[in-house]
Amino acid sequence: MRTNDDLPEDGDARWPLLRSIQREIVERCNALQAAEDMLDALSPVQDSHREDIASLQSEVSLHRRELRHVATELRLLGIDLEAEHIRLQQRSRAAS
Repeated sequence: MRTNDDLPEDGDARWPLLRSIQREIVERCNALQAAEDMLDALSPVQDSHREDIASLQSEVSLHRRELRHVATELRLLGIDLEAEHIRLQQRSRAAS
């Protein structure tokens, strides 16, 4: 796991890439959550919404696959997304 001391310096050329990856992660997580929420809402009436459900399931799979791809990109840059996520959650709890 990398710490803040291990992150690139302010002028490092990787920062634009890291910011872009961060935006993609946030957008995909939001879209994934929205699709999962819609699937949950359609669950009680799934027989009458099979096409919608199939479409949403495909969307969920796509977002999960792309998030795995992003995690791989970050690992290649030396950043463990899962470890960073856990560290941020712990930091957030400590601040509360």
